[in-house]
Amino acid sequence: MEGEKEQKTMRYANQISNASTALRYAFAFALKNMESGVHQTRFKQCPTTVGNTGRIKGACVLLEQLMEKKLLYLPCRYHILEVVLRSVFDAVMGRLQALNRIFSKNLKLNGTTLIKKFKSEVKDKSVANKLINPGQISSYLLEQLTVHHSRSDYKKLINLCLIFLERFQSENIVFAAPGAFHHARWMAKAIYSLKINLFREQFQLTIFEKQGFHDICLFIINIYVKVWLDAPKPALAPNQDLQLLKSLVNYNKVNKFISDISVSKFINHI
Repeated sequence: MEGEKEQKTMRYANQISNASTALRYAFAFALKNMESGVHQTRFKQCPTTVGNTGRIKGACVLLEQLMEKKLLYLPCRYHILEVVLRSVFDAVMGRLQALNRIFSKNLKLNGTTLIKKFKSEVKDKSVANKLINPGQISSYLLEQLTVHHSRSDYKKLINLCLIFLERFQSENIVFAAPGAFHHARWMAKAIYSLKINLFREQFQLTIFEKQGFHDICLFIINIYVKVWLDAPKPALAPNQDLQLLKSLVNYNKVNKFISDISVSKFINHI
C-alpha cells in the first residue's frame, strides 16, 4: 500500500475464518484505520488460492468491490511454482507418499552405505539428448552458489542439480539424511527426486519409478530450478511468466505428458 512518502505492507488477520468474505472485511477494516486510507491502496500480494483469487467470491474480487476500484495483483510466484511441480510429480509418480515409502524402505535395507554410491545419468545419451542448454544452466547454478539464500534447501537443490550435471567437485559432496517430505516444504519433491535418481542403482525401484524420477529430474534441470531461484525478484516476474509458459509449451518436444500437465496448471494461476 503506497502513501505519499512511504510504503506499508498490510497483512490481514485470518483468525476469524478462512472464508473470503471474512478476510476482505477484516482487511478493509484495517485499511480504514490506517492513516494512508483506502484510496492510496495500489496492489494486493497473496497466494493464488481460490479463497484469494477466485473470480466470483475470491477475497481479492470482493475487496475490489468493497473499495470500488481495481487493484494490481502480485501473486506469490513460489506458491504458483510449487503447485506446478506438485501437479507434475503427482501425475508422474502419484501422491507424495511415494517418497516416504521409497526412502523408508531403502534406508532400512542399505543403512549409511548410500552416502558414497551415487551415479549421475548425464553421460547417458538418452539423457544428454534431452538436456536443454546444460552448459548455460550449469553456469547459472554455479553463480547461484555465491548468492545468499534465505533457507538451506535452496543450496541443497542447487548442489543436487550440479551433481546431476556432473559439475560439482566430487570430494565436496555430502548427502544429508532425509528430512520432511510434506507439501509445506516446497522444495522437498525436487530435492528428493534428484536424490532418489542419483541412488537409483541401490534403491529397490520399479521400472515405472525409475522412469518417473528420470522424467521429473529432467524437468527440474531443464525448466524448474532457474525459475524457482528467480521467483523472489518482482521485476523479473512478468517476463519470466511469459518465458516459462513458452518453455512449458515447447517442452512437449522432450516430454509431451509433463508439458501438458504443467501448462494446464500454470495457466490457472496467471
